Amino acid sequence: MAGAIDQAIAAVRASGGTVLDLSGLRSRELCESVRDLTTLTRLDLSSNQLATLPDWIGELTALTQLDLRGNTLTELPDSMANLTRLRFLELSHNRLTALPGWIGELTALTQLDLRGNTLTELPDPMANLTRLRFLDLSHNRLTALPDWIGKLTALTQLDLRGNTLTELPDPMANLTRLRFLDLSHNRLTALPGWVGELTALTELRLIHNRLTSLPDSIGNLRSLTILDAARNKLTALPDSIGELTELTELDLWSCDLQELPDSIGKLTALTELDVANNHLTRLPDAIGNLTSLRKLSAYRNKLRRLPDSIGSLTSLTHLYLSLNELTELPESIAGRTGLDVGGNAISGY
Repeated sequence: MAGAIDQAIAAVRASGGTVLDLSGLRSRELCESVRDLTTLTRLDLSSNQLATLPDWIGELTALTQLDLRGNTLTELPDSMANLTRLRFLELSHNRLTALPGWIGELTALTQLDLRGNTLTELPDPMANLTRLRFLDLSHNRLTALPDWIGKLTALTQLDLRGNTLTELPDPMANLTRLRFLDLSHNRLTALPGWVGELTALTELRLIHNRLTSLPDSIGNLRSLTILDAARNKLTALPDSIGELTELTELDLWSCDLQELPDSIGKLTALTELDVANNHLTRLPDAIGNLTSLRKLSAYRNKLRRLPDSIGSLTSLTHLYLSLNELTELPESIAGRTGLDVGGNAISGY
């Protein structure tokens, strides 16, 4: 591997290049000869075995992109505070337990990836990173978010899945440019009403929390195309769900749902609807309005009959109705390809 590293460095030095890729070489330390490549703007050290970084890395002040993902870093040298031109910093899948306060000096950052570490809190100086558009904090050990996160108003993507958050700070209502928000696999018991102010959202993921309801204000998110709230404790949906007329995917698998509101029939852009593993005894007649549906999963419920309107779903290629309490099918869907009704008491199936 040393030969490959030397060759890469020599090639950059000879050409006066600005990009050095040393990824996937299983290096345990950063070669000293990188130190004088002060014209580098992109340095990829991902997928190595780096446990530490040398102090002189702070001398590479032309860097705009630094990729350190997939190493075994437990801390970062203070000299990195000098890398003030960085726009992209990738630190995912390391062993960081804390971030240094100087990270707030990297004010040119637009993308910061910290997923897969063991962070328990975020330093207050991060509030200065007001140019951030992408922030990934997923799969850490965060129990709470600081109020200053509401100052990161340039954010368009925020990933918080796989932490132990129990609530969200109200200043997050200021993140009105967010298009993607993932709150999955936390311990949230409620979604605050201000979520309805995040009207730029196109994708909202809430999988595996402890939500018992969705706020009426969710109906304000009229740009949403994907809403995934699977594995929560939702017994019902607000009527305002029908205002999400751009939705193409709605996942409510395993949510303790007792019924679906008639307003669900307004979601005419839906192509996938998953309401499997709930406690539904019926589907509303309005479901027949969802003529763009290609996949409907309603298996493992308590359905006793299906509305005749289900025959209007002529775009369906997959209809999963197994493990219910059905004794007959509407003629309009009997024999349709892609139909699964196993585990019912329907004659002929």
